[in-house]
Amino acid sequence: MPGELQQRVEDYGRSFLGFKGIARDDEVGRRNHRRDNFLFYGAPVELIFHLPANAAPGTFLDLGFFMQNVILGFEACGLASCPQYSVASYSDT
Repeated sequence: MPGELQQRVEDYGRSFLGFKGIARDDEVGRRNHRRDNFLFYGAPVELIFHLPANAAPGTFLDLGFFMQNVILGFEACGLASCPQYSVASYSDT
């Protein structure tokens, strides 16, 4: 990741955790925040979309367009949604 972008990511992380009242040196608080993220903050339903490792180049665009329409469908039905990329870093199971 380019240095400038890395700095922006770190600045955002500090701001976000600070907003939630989690100090940078609060390892337990940070761990709990990360756990809550991977538990989808208690949402009643989770949808995970993925592509196989050997997917054709550009297929991620198709998936993105599909996800966009799923989200719009949720909105049309009065349901909120929150796309998360961070769960992609969860270890293989």
